[in-house]
Amino acid sequence: MRYRQALKQIYQILLNIVMGIGGVLAALVLLEVGVRIFLPHHVGNEVLVCSDELGWRGTPFYTEALTTDGYKHSVSHNSVGMHDQEHQLSKPENTFRILMLGDSFVRAAHVNETETAHQILENLLNDRNAPQHFEVISTGVTRWGTGQELIYYRNEGRFYQPDLVLLMFYIGNDVQDNLPGKAFTINRKNCYAPFFVICSTCA
Repeated sequence: MRYRQALKQIYQILLNIVMGIGGVLAALVLLEVGVRIFLPHHVGNEVLVCSDELGWRGTPFYTEALTTDGYKHSVSHNSVGMHDQEHQLSKPENTFRILMLGDSFVRAAHVNETETAHQILENLLNDRNAPQHFEVISTGVTRWGTGQELIYYRNEGRFYQPDLVLLMFYIGNDVQDNLPGKAFTINRKNCYAPFFVICSTCA
């Protein structure tokens, strides 16, 4: 009799565990379906594209109207996928060029391009009536680490012939953004960021 009661109790406990796990799985499935149906998929939809060299970068000629805390503005990328105006590679005469490297802080998608830090800096410098013209180029991309920024500078940024390079470093995440295994999911594809290793025996 006690043996049957013990088996019944064990059966009831196992049944409760299975039902609990099933309930959690069902809730997760419903949550996933709800997120995919009702939430916008800005990340990885059109904003960014995968890059073999950089992991990901901004989509060229991307444009979107955004509303942030009641503030309506537009975000537009230039031909190289940056939230900035167009800049030709060859530096105009009598021009002092500044290249800004960084992540989402430099990209500044929450304001119009005319209100970004790089454009404000450019306007302030040119308002001084200096003999030289100043041009500030923004190369910020969301969630880039300093490793990606260095690779971008080596492969593309330096060809703008900058006289000064500003690295905008955020201590909150720029260190961990350089760790191996970092990825950004874009259109359901994991785009892995490149990383550097310290190796005393490497050739």
